[in-house]
Amino acid sequence: VKLGSTQDPQSFRDLEESRKSDAAFTNFRLKLNDFLNILLPNSRIPLPGGKRIQLMAIDEIIEHRFLRVNFKSLVDWKLHTDYLRCSPSFYNAPRHDYVIVDSNNGPFFARLMLLFTCRDKDLGFWRTRAQPRSGSIFISCRSIIRGAMVVPDFDEAGDYLVVDGVDTDMFLRVGALRKKAGF
Repeated sequence: VKLGSTQDPQSFRDLEESRKSDAAFTNFRLKLNDFLNILLPNSRIPLPGGKRIQLMAIDEIIEHRFLRVNFKSLVDWKLHTDYLRCSPSFYNAPRHDYVIVDSNNGPFFARLMLLFTCRDKDLGFWRTRAQPRSGSIFISCRSIIRGAMVVPDFDEAGDYLVVDGVDTDMFLRVGALRKKAGF
């Protein structure tokens, strides 16, 4: 994965304040602390000094509005690339692309709501996360398999349909998900 369209740094306090009308960003910093304190031990990375990570309100976050993801196609086993956007204004309209995310429980679909990096002073390396609006959970960008085309279901408000015919690879991936779900 490669992040791009880097924005100016801002504090967690400023981020939460600027998006206070969006429930996904309520207690954003605290939820990120919890996420990192679970992710690191599960990834066999020791917590700094054996103590929980405590990002502070004044610590900075850097937003990115572009994500390049390389994936191996299920069709030809060659490397392909998706160029994904996560921007409040992309050609004068909001754009928050959808992705397929790999997880311990199998792949799932998610919408990118914020791509960011933040520097942990204790560990000294950069972490990248994508954050969906609903449920305000964190997803590592490195777990994104590829982009997904999703369209609104106009019969059911709030529901979306995955377009599996966008290419053969997506057709095979969605077919495998259907089979796993028993359809």
